[in-house]
Amino acid sequence: MPDKTVDFVVRCGTLVSAALALIIIAVPVFGALFVSNFQIPKVIENWGGVIVGFYFGSFLSLVADMIRKRSESSSSSSH
Repeated sequence: MPDKTVDFVVRCGTLVSAALALIIIAVPVFGALFVSNFQIPKVIENWGGVIVGFYFGSFLSLVADMIRKRSESSSSSSH
C-alpha cells in the first residue's frame, strides 16, 4: 500500500474518530451548561464511554493492521 494512501486513511480516521467522540461528549456537556433543565440522555450516560472507546479502538486496530502490512511488504521487497 502506498505511503500516501496510508497517510490519507490515518488522517481521515483520526478526524472522523475525533469528531464523533467530541460530538458524543460535547452535546451533553454543553446541553447541561446552556439548558437549565437538561437531562443527559440515558444512552449517552450509560454508553458514552463505550462508544468513544469503540471508535478509538477500531481506529487503532486499523492503524496497527496497516503498519503490520506496510512492514511485511517492505521486508518482502527488500529480499
